[in-house]
Amino acid sequence: MELPQPPPLPTLAEPPRPRFYPFWVGVALLALGVMALAVGAAMDMQAFAGNPWRDAVLVSGEQPPWEGMRPGRLRPILHEEMRVFDEALRAEPDGAQYANALQLMHYEDVLLLDLTPDEWKTLLGGGPVPQSGAFEAAAGVWCRSNSFTLDGQVFQATSRIPRETPFLAFTYVLPFSPDTARFFADEAGGETVWLDLQGRQRLEALSATEQGAIESHLAISPAPAPSGAVRWAISGMALAALGGSLAWLTLFRRIPAKRLRIWGAVFQDMQAFPRLFQGLHVMLYGVFFASMLLACQFPLWNCRAGALMKSMFVKGDLAFIGQAYAAGDIVRAAVATWLWNYGAATLGLSLLPSLVIPCWGLLKNLASFAVVGFAMPPIWSGSIAPMTYHIGTMVLELEGYILVSFMAVAYVIHGYRLIQDGHVKAHGLHALAMMADGAALIGIILALAAVYEAVTLILFHF
Repeated sequence: MELPQPPPLPTLAEPPRPRFYPFWVGVALLALGVMALAVGAAMDMQAFAGNPWRDAVLVSGEQPPWEGMRPGRLRPILHEEMRVFDEALRAEPDGAQYANALQLMHYEDVLLLDLTPDEWKTLLGGGPVPQSGAFEAAAGVWCRSNSFTLDGQVFQATSRIPRETPFLAFTYVLPFSPDTARFFADEAGGETVWLDLQGRQRLEALSATEQGAIESHLAISPAPAPSGAVRWAISGMALAALGGSLAWLTLFRRIPAKRLRIWGAVFQDMQAFPRLFQGLHVMLYGVFFASMLLACQFPLWNCRAGALMKSMFVKGDLAFIGQAYAAGDIVRAAVATWLWNYGAATLGLSLLPSLVIPCWGLLKNLASFAVVGFAMPPIWSGSIAPMTYHIGTMVLELEGYILVSFMAVAYVIHGYRLIQDGHVKAHGLHALAMMADGAALIGIILALAAVYEAVTLILFHF
């Protein structure tokens, strides 16, 4: 007797892919972030334009670079308790370069100037003028104390210099008198400086060669941006990061991973571990912005960190990138940026070590996000406007590093499951395929970031 055949099992339909509207929500948030940055940039430019000292230039040297400059004396305030750390850093290979940028012993400066009463009023915005010979001073907005000591003599700060005044954020300014001039001898670390309240126009009128000769002696510390502008800028960056993350996550989830012959493994893992991928966005961007807010509370160390990073692009390991941008060659700059970001920072320092050191890519990027976040808060006048377009580099480049972190963790998960059930193909080979596919995908993302960065930085001349 022939038994009836059971009806065929229904084929399971492929689960519907997530809707695409979150992508456009992310794009809208990114646009709102750029708009918030534009508001902050406008507030910054308005505040700086209204400062009478906006065109002032201060140059060190025994002779003035042009006629009409008035002399002054400058002396650093050194903190001897940091000497042991400074000497230890200088003893390391190439340590002098980093020590000169960080200036561990040097916190503030004292500037001795012979200003007219009207010039004092414009400098202080109507605040009380320190009295000549009375050991009184005006303090920069970020000077840490209302008093300081030179050679045993205590000086009191009787007023604060307005926030938007250039190159004086960490400087005490003294009125000239014979009693105070004796504290600025060469033996005490004093040096001659030259002030021109309209010097920016004179400087810009010089040739590129003449400007280059003066630049190393120029006090170029910018003015702090208005606090309201900084809040708008950081809020805009956070909106852009949220929008960019939402757009990337939606795009990656929409890709039909199982139909792809290449890159399928990495997309499968993104869709298999969605909460892990989302959580890493929150974690890494959280570290980035927390470090940025910390830098807002320690502007001096932010300034030194920026100087250290700049020195690396001028004389350090990244000088080849700085030279490419200085030459104005977009192709060369893009290739140099990509070679470092992908070849060194991603493959050499993150992905390959992650094959043998569990979660190394995540640990390395946690440190990198903290360092970059600390170095790039828009707290300086003139730094917010470039961020309106540089935010695109942030959204592109940091996504590549977040993907590196995800792959490092997913690789460990597959290794753990391989130990549990021994399925080499399902876990071991898949993990290797995921790392290879992800490396290729990150290469493309970082290439887009490098091209975008080179084009915008060189064309906009910031």
